[in-house]
Amino acid sequence: MARYYFDTSALVKRYHLEVGSTDVDRILTEAGSEFFIARLAAVEMLSSFAGKVRTGVFLAVITTRFVAASSPMSKSDSSDRFACSTHTSNLPES
Repeated sequence: MARYYFDTSALVKRYHLEVGSTDVDRILTEAGSEFFIARLAAVEMLSSFAGKVRTGVFLAVITTRFVAASSPMSKSDSSDRFACSTHTSNLPES
């Protein structure tokens, strides 16, 4: 079983099409794989999305709806797919 740690830049690729997005999507569809993120990633994603709004990459209305969903990731992603870790030393060894 493969285990992956996603940093904030990889998580953003899940929600914004850019170089590497197809790789992230492919990894997330691997059967039996486990995914880990830092708890801080949620805040970092919101910051990244806010920067994309300021630069015109994202529309503010889309980001507002996304934040209103109560999670920087869709509920299915955050609850069913990712295990949160305070820091990487908590990650299981492969």
